[in-house]
Amino acid sequence: MQTFFLRLSLSITMLFALTACFEPETPQEAAAAFWSAVERNDAGGAVRYSTLEDEAAFDAFGHSWQGAEATVEKVLIEGRAAQIVSRITAPEGSDLPATVTTYLVQRDETWLVDYARTAEGMRGNALTALFAELTKITQDLAGRLNSASGDLQRQLETMRGQMDAYADTLNRQMSESIGRYGSVLRERIDELAASARDALDANGEQLTPQEQQTLDDVAGEMERQSDTLSEPDADNVTEGTEKALAAQQKLLMLDEETLERYQRQWIEWRDRFEQEAKAFFDALNAELRKQKE
Repeated sequence: MQTFFLRLSLSITMLFALTACFEPETPQEAAAAFWSAVERNDAGGAVRYSTLEDEAAFDAFGHSWQGAEATVEKVLIEGRAAQIVSRITAPEGSDLPATVTTYLVQRDETWLVDYARTAEGMRGNALTALFAELTKITQDLAGRLNSASGDLQRQLETMRGQMDAYADTLNRQMSESIGRYGSVLRERIDELAASARDALDANGEQLTPQEQQTLDDVAGEMERQSDTLSEPDADNVTEGTEKALAAQQKLLMLDEETLERYQRQWIEWRDRFEQEAKAFFDALNAELRKQKE
């Protein structure tokens, strides 16, 4: 791989020629330099271009990035914070996420990758991807049972009753699990919406118009998601999980001093949300493995 952020405004080759004398001046340049260091497993470079302070803390987000390529899909710059969303093309068999959001902050006029927040975003993507994969497995199982034909169907006739019973049991357990998780998810989404509304009402005059708009957008999006979860199913639960995590990440990018109390709330919300979502996915995955044995 020549460069991780191949499609950014500067190639990595050009970037390093420039950064031999100058620091990256834009979020895109900082992200390019950082991810190039990550791809090379260069802890020193990762520290230089991120908020990490100790090379020993560098873990490459728990992945090997060698051979991966990224296409930048979206760049969002809000004052002294920025997000760069990239789609990842990984080598076959890789466990890399399909998309990565790189979070950056500006400190003393220097753009740095926010290592902890970028890692948090990857955990959120992993949860959503896991649920989507489990849902696909279940749908594929049911589809194979319903599409058997010809010689295969005749061979399976003596087993059809058992297989149909298996599919019914699996789908019923999935529905029950989705229903329970959907109710919890809706509660958490309602909490996040209420917190965003309260933060806007209490601190609106101290925030920039853009920050006010972010709070209003997050609250509105979460309220709409809550409505869709009145009858939980695989699709709206997956979407709700993904959008709730994305909304929480947007909130954490807001002014830390003005919204200090709410920032603590949103971090606590994230920790509780991730624990509940992980428990649901783990239980569902265990049931799938049990049924397949």
